[in-house]
Amino acid sequence: MRQRKPEQQKLLKNFQKTLTEFQKVQRLLAERKREYVDKAKTHNVQNYAYEDDEVVIYETQFLINDNQRRLQFQVLDNEIKYNKSLIAEREGEIREINKDLTAM
Repeated sequence: MRQRKPEQQKLLKNFQKTLTEFQKVQRLLAERKREYVDKAKTHNVQNYAYEDDEVVIYETQFLINDNQRRLQFQVLDNEIKYNKSLIAEREGEIREINKDLTAM
């Protein structure tokens, strides 16, 4: 249980990093939309709008999915480390009990 807090802090830090990356993607999306509006005003092209929005949406979704997958792997990795530490702790307790029983 001693290791639980550092692992939670690491998970929180990873989550904050992912959130920051997501916010960057959102800002990039807003910037690209502004660029598109400027292009549309100067070129007055209707068909370009749909294609540009599709590319931006696809790129944004890809980045979001990638960040979510990375976060899920980090969560699983932290759970595995925590479970291993619990197993090691319990094994140590069992060895202590066996020592005490042998000493009797």
